[in-house]
Amino acid sequence: MVLPGHLPAVSQPIHGAIAAHSREPRSKSYASGPTKVKNDIAAPVLSAIEHVNETRIKVPLQQSYSGSRPVIPSSLTSTDCVKLQVHGLLRRLNSTLGTSYTQDTPGVSSLLRDCVSKKYDFGTAYARLRLK
Repeated sequence: MVLPGHLPAVSQPIHGAIAAHSREPRSKSYASGPTKVKNDIAAPVLSAIEHVNETRIKVPLQQSYSGSRPVIPSSLTSTDCVKLQVHGLLRRLNSTLGTSYTQDTPGVSSLLRDCVSKKYDFGTAYARLRLK
């Protein structure tokens, strides 16, 4: 059954989707179970070719955060806490959050050891430990 405004799933070779550069409306029959549905739709414009060898793709508003909470760069989020160990994790968190906790601060070492033992990445540790 196809709901109005929804298209059924269609198997299409990837090169066909990438090559679909035209926005001209075209009729297409889609098979959905035993019934066939005919829709007049505009062909999607999908092109991976436009972004080949680009290190960054502009996403509007992606980096326009202007809030007061500290933000970590995406390059830091995937750093393994195992690699940082407790001291390195504490140093990075203090730097990011603008705090000055030490390993002697009650509860800090056990929280950080937990992040290391659970093999969190820095982004997960930051999300769990930052002040709300």
